[in-house]
Amino acid sequence: MLIKILKKNNTLRKLIIPIIDKSILFKIYQLFNKPFKIKLFDGKLIKMYPQGQIILGIFAKSFEKHEIYTFQKIIKPGMTIVDAGANIGLYSLIASKRVGVKGKVFSFEPSKETFQRLLNNIRLNGFSNINPINFGLGDKPNEKLILRQDKGYGDAERYLFAANEAPSISLENINEVYIEEEIIIDTLDNFLNKVNVSKIDFLKIDTEGFEYYILKGAKEILNNSPEIVMLLECTALGTARAKTSQKEVFFFLRELNLNIFYWSKKTKSWCDDEDGIYNAGDVWVCKHREQLHF
Repeated sequence: MLIKILKKNNTLRKLIIPIIDKSILFKIYQLFNKPFKIKLFDGKLIKMYPQGQIILGIFAKSFEKHEIYTFQKIIKPGMTIVDAGANIGLYSLIASKRVGVKGKVFSFEPSKETFQRLLNNIRLNGFSNINPINFGLGDKPNEKLILRQDKGYGDAERYLFAANEAPSISLENINEVYIEEEIIIDTLDNFLNKVNVSKIDFLKIDTEGFEYYILKGAKEILNNSPEIVMLLECTALGTARAKTSQKEVFFFLRELNLNIFYWSKKTKSWCDDEDGIYNAGDVWVCKHREQLHF
């Protein structure tokens, strides 16, 4: 009821909204499961349901602000985008709006619960150029893995491991588990060959440490996509938990003649020093730095 009143009365909205804490306003949306709108840099809108771990940050416009802005500027009409670890679909929805009817978006989300939220957000926007896929990516086709969520952590922090090789490190070393499910993975090369896609323009990977395996399973498409840009979350904890390392990930990328950058909030510029890359959390990968300039 309050949401409807505020939508209809512009004067009241201007008076009330600034004094309502965003988290309180978000809880109102969440209580009634009412979707809210997100404005892109070009003025276009996408809609999302208030469900999932990261949604409050999206609602408050505090979630990955620079990453989202840069992503929007890079994505152009007609591009082919792969979103590995799509979660509730923020990047997929933005990409769908940007690539238009001639573009394609492939959204991989292995969690059954989160995948349903992804589907709900796709339907809410009426997008037809997103291909949602309910399995994970790695370096072996048809491999069965366990997707785990540690107690005390949300649905955006689920991670993969082999059923017979439990990770030796967990989030904050908390070993109690309250969500676990078996999933199937495929390689990106294998999947894209099946759908006759020979080149992609952008690859986003946010898989809590599984980056190395996904890249290994995508070597063919990466070699066929010389102008590709990538956004990767790559942390010491995540890669260690997946029994790899940041060093392996970065070495693999450089073997493909790709360069690694991060955005420095301090200098307001793109940097490529080793210390910064290892501590950035999110890194951008492409052949030329100019691909990150607009």
